[in-house]
Amino acid sequence: AMRAGQTDSIDVQVLPGDYPPNTRVSGLIYVEEYICGRIDSVLVDLFVMGPVAPLMTPDPLDVGIVTIGARAVGSVTIENPSPDTITIVRARLEPPIPEWSLTTTLNGQRVAPSGSVIADLEYVPAQAVRSSTRLVVETIAGCRDTTSSVVVGQGREPKVPITYRIQLRANEYSVGPADTLNIPVYLDSDVRPARIDSMTWTLQYTKVNLTVDSVLAGTAPDANLGIELQPGSIRFRANRSGPDFGAAGTFAVLRCIAHKAIPDSTPLHFTDMQAWSVEPTLFEHDDGYVITDACGPRSMIDLMGKSRIAIQPPLPITSSTLPVRVDAETDDVMDIRLVDALGQVAASFMRVRVGKGLSTHQFDISQLASGTYTVIIQSNSRSSLTLTVPIVR
Repeated sequence: AMRAGQTDSIDVQVLPGDYPPNTRVSGLIYVEEYICGRIDSVLVDLFVMGPVAPLMTPDPLDVGIVTIGARAVGSVTIENPSPDTITIVRARLEPPIPEWSLTTTLNGQRVAPSGSVIADLEYVPAQAVRSSTRLVVETIAGCRDTTSSVVVGQGREPKVPITYRIQLRANEYSVGPADTLNIPVYLDSDVRPARIDSMTWTLQYTKVNLTVDSVLAGTAPDANLGIELQPGSIRFRANRSGPDFGAAGTFAVLRCIAHKAIPDSTPLHFTDMQAWSVEPTLFEHDDGYVITDACGPRSMIDLMGKSRIAIQPPLPITSSTLPVRVDAETDDVMDIRLVDALGQVAASFMRVRVGKGLSTHQFDISQLASGTYTVIIQSNSRSSLTLTVPIVR
């Protein structure tokens, strides 16, 4: 019984353990007056929550593409969004794979409410495939819970570094006795991507056939040139002075006087070549020569028929060799260059001797990657061939 103006309360007890997690429980409590029989009600609404699982970010963790044998490290942040401290009972990779390893000790760590802990993972690919697993974390905060995050990585084959070919060249001359010559020494390729710091080489000639009285600097950009001039040889040293060092151009011009002698010619021969660079380099050279004719410059009489040159089908080339078919009327010499899409000489085969008749020559191109190359072939018989050739590995 309640007197007028008096208040009282009703206690409602709900046991969350009687309900499954994440369940809404609701009901009405009715109060009936005894004298007049009037009834009133109150709605009771309750949501029974399950344990709050930790949050793991990022999910997935992707460390990207990694070279085989190299090492990549990624991190997953484990956050505690609950109002209670959680304890990490066990952390593992599932399924375990050799490419992935967990480098942070997590077992037994306690994470305060709104706190976090970082798990470091290491990826070392052994082959060029995609590798994925899951970081699984078991926690307890009154109730045991399990959370996971995907970790992913992609292996790739190591890249073969490009070898840049430094091509030095001198021309060929036929002159009379006491004629004055200006002989340029060329860099015949653009090797700026090799980031060359300096390079040296020696040009040798026969001093009875040729006198070099001075050497003038050429027009090759960003090149500081030093020389040591001696009878029969010139030692060159070119140093970098700017970003365009290594562009194709003329390093030097030799001012010479030709002499009548026996023999009547001298080679202009490149030797002792060396470069200091960031990227790998390889020297190639195209020697020149000077012929001194006592009767004056020789007429270039063409007694040689042109050789017929072709690339042996089929195309594209899928083998490790470039087959070149030659039909020569007489002995010949040819130069072969393969130029890539960037204009770089990717491979060259110089001064290849060809016998009279029909023959096929195989040139090793196993180091070339798949792509489209321009094959340029020139011969002493004035034959030439320029052809676009696809190579497929």
